[in-house]
Amino acid sequence: MGISVSPSAANVIAISGLAERSPVYIGPVWNGPYAVITSVVLIGVLFGMQWLGWV
Repeated sequence: MGISVSPSAANVIAISGLAERSPVYIGPVWNGPYAVITSVVLIGVLFGMQWLGWV
């Protein structure tokens, strides 16, 4: 998820070229909410698994 918000990542640079936007804009603004939501969900799932005794 860190790579998706990094302006120097190859995928962000490629998309910024296609969208004709700056990689500094594409990484944090477009991918930032995705990274935050995904991190929160992942942490919730892991805590839930631990609470249920699956981990």
